[in-house]
Parts: sequence; structure tokens; C-alpha cells
Amino acid sequence: MWKTNFLQPFSSLKPVNSGAHLRHRSITRGVTLCWLGLLVSVTFFTDGQQGVVKTPGVVEVLLELSGAQNKQLQEKALLVLRNLCFHGASKPVLLVNGE
Repeated sequence: MWKTNFLQPFSSLKPVNSGAHLRHRSITRGVTLCWLGLLVSVTFFTDGQQGVVKTPGVVEVLLELSGAQNKQLQEKALLVLRNLCFHGASKPVLLVNGE
């Protein structure tokens, strides 16, 4: 499953700007919440943590979403980052991307 790079589309997600149309914002927020829910479940396991860390751009998107105005997005992004902290090999990646 990890060889298919199914996490690659997550790295192309952009935080919703406040100037976007209300319907577009709610759809984008819903898609992002679904992705984050999947990542929370996947990163609970070591294989999932490795897959997330190896996918380019995912940690950067998670760090952006951890500062989102929406509390649900913020909480789920922080849960994924917390799960990644328990994987020893992901710590250097998190420290390099830390702001």
C-alpha cells in the first residue's frame, strides 16, 4: 500500500483563505478533515509513521494546518504531529521543519 504513494495528494492541500467563497471553504475544510482523520489513524502505527514522514511535503502541510483558525483542523493536525513524535526516525524531519 505504501508503494502506491497514496499520501502524495495530501501534500498539495493548501489552507483555506478567508477570502474564498463560503461553499468552497466548507468543501475544502471537509476534504482536509477527512485526510487528517486518515492520517491520525495511519500514524498510530510505526509503518504509517514511516510512510507519512517519507512523503515529501506532508510535514510542512501539517505544520501549516496546526496553526489554522479552525479548531478541528488544528487538533487533528496536532494529533498527527504528536503521533509522529513517537517515531524515532521522524524526529530529525520534525526538528528541521520546526518553526
